[in-house]
Amino acid sequence: MLVVSPRSRAVLLSSAISIIALVACSTESDDASAALRSADQTVVYGADDRRDFFEVEDPAVRDLIENTIVALVRTRDLDLSDPNDAVPDPTPLQATRGLCDDERYLDHPTAANCSGTLIDDDLVLTAGHCVTNQASCDDYYVVFDYYYAADGVLETIGRDDVYACSQIVVQLNSGNLDYAIIQLDRPVVGRTPATVRAGDTALAEDQDLVMVGFGSGIPAKADEGGFVTDPRAAQRDYFQATVDAFGGNSGSGVFTDDLEVAGILVRGATDYVFDRGAGCSRVNVLSNDTNGGEDITYVARAIEALCDDAGWSSARLCGGTTCGNNALDPGESCDDGNTRDDDGCTATCNIEFCGDGIQQSIESCDDGNLVNGDGCDDECLIEGACGDGEVQPGETCDDGNTTSGDGCDATCQREACLDGEVMVASVVVGNSCGNEFDGPVSCGDGTTGGERAYRFTAPEDGTYVFTTDLDGTTADTVVYARTSCGGAE
Repeated sequence: MLVVSPRSRAVLLSSAISIIALVACSTESDDASAALRSADQTVVYGADDRRDFFEVEDPAVRDLIENTIVALVRTRDLDLSDPNDAVPDPTPLQATRGLCDDERYLDHPTAANCSGTLIDDDLVLTAGHCVTNQASCDDYYVVFDYYYAADGVLETIGRDDVYACSQIVVQLNSGNLDYAIIQLDRPVVGRTPATVRAGDTALAEDQDLVMVGFGSGIPAKADEGGFVTDPRAAQRDYFQATVDAFGGNSGSGVFTDDLEVAGILVRGATDYVFDRGAGCSRVNVLSNDTNGGEDITYVARAIEALCDDAGWSSARLCGGTTCGNNALDPGESCDDGNTRDDDGCTATCNIEFCGDGIQQSIESCDDGNLVNGDGCDDECLIEGACGDGEVQPGETCDDGNTTSGDGCDATCQREACLDGEVMVASVVVGNSCGNEFDGPVSCGDGTTGGERAYRFTAPEDGTYVFTTDLDGTTADTVVYARTSCGGAE
């Protein structure tokens, strides 16, 4: 990261990015090369403008942090054993970075790996190099409220504040472009997504900026002192700015002064430099007059990929549709408040049904029609297969599913009660299977008697008549019949 004065920004980058910076700068002067020798270096531009949540004076920025800022935390680095108090990895910054004793935030935990911003009910904006494939996305928890509510006091993180990655919707990390949008495992409730800057115009040079993220993995820090140094107006792929960023800030939302998302922090100068005299590392401080700055992908590139390339349906981000707003609008046959398939209402707000050509989880096929005899029947079951409700050759039963324990097992063979499983009755006359049981039988009131019980498996579906002859006795008649071996009915 770099620190710049008097308008300052600090940025921490991942070690991978720092290594790239080393290679890219290998032809510079000896002094410059020495400053870049450590892959763990950080950059602050001018004064270090980072502030904890409780230090932020602007209530709008505090609201932004509470509602939209998320940490991408490796699943191994968040203890969820207490659902009311998740515990991030407590390893302190000084230990992970070898910082000198007079540096800031030495005892802050370093659980975060990347940063992100909530931009729709279930969509998070981050850097493409943070989530390179679905496996890497699956390895993250997406965590709200990872910040200091007071000096030395972390905000409580409950299980409801922790989300998983459902899918990567769009992702690119190639050339100058680096962005990703991921869908969470469920819509976020009780928080308002950030407003995304509309249009595709370049920012102005010297435009004031705000950045919030988890530099070096520590709890959220807000930097309200950055500004645009190079808008790259002709290319509009990324812009450069003096935000104080560090490794862990990758994916951080960078906002205009009216708190609209303008970009995604993706690259920057070396974060920390090694102080040979002190034998420890320090934040890399650069002047605000330094050419360039941190690289920030224009948010328009990610939204363009989401709406135009992926064809995502989002009234908030893509316009032209209101699917997912939980209100039935013209052109919709349903709207359940989200844009997910397989819940009865499709991602495009059409009712899901057998024959719509989209196979849902409860269907074994869907060929787009309700015609039998074409391999997929009118109930969207594969014809000729166990579970289609028709007894096929080789089957002794077919109850329309492939669930065992209901009298017809998963391979469509009739199930027999297990040894010791009995259908009990009071003085049952008749024993169709020759398996007689003598002994105490529950009477249903907590007592047992010497009644006789019989067990049998019905050879086929139909009606069975049980006859008792209790004339001249004082016994009560109780008949228990089981439709399966799982319990009496």
